[in-house]
Amino acid sequence: PQAVIHETLGKYSLACKMRSAEVSGDDWELVFEVRFNTGQSEDLVTILDEVREIEGVSNISLITPQVSLPI
Repeated sequence: PQAVIHETLGKYSLACKMRSAEVSGDDWELVFEVRFNTGQSEDLVTILDEVREIEGVSNISLITPQVSLPI
C-alpha cells in the first residue's frame, strides 16, 4: 500500500516523502514526512480517516514537529 498511501497524503500536502521503511515478516512500518496544506484539526482527521481505509493499513500515528521557541 506504500504507493497508495503516498498518493493519498500527496493530495493534501505541500510536500510528502517517505523517510523510512522497516520490514518484519509480513508487516511493514512506513514513516512519511508530510507538510500538510491545512492545520485545521477537522481536516487532519478526515485525511487520517482516508489513509486508515486503505487496504493493509492497521495503525496510523500523527506526530507534530517539535518547534523550539526563543526564551
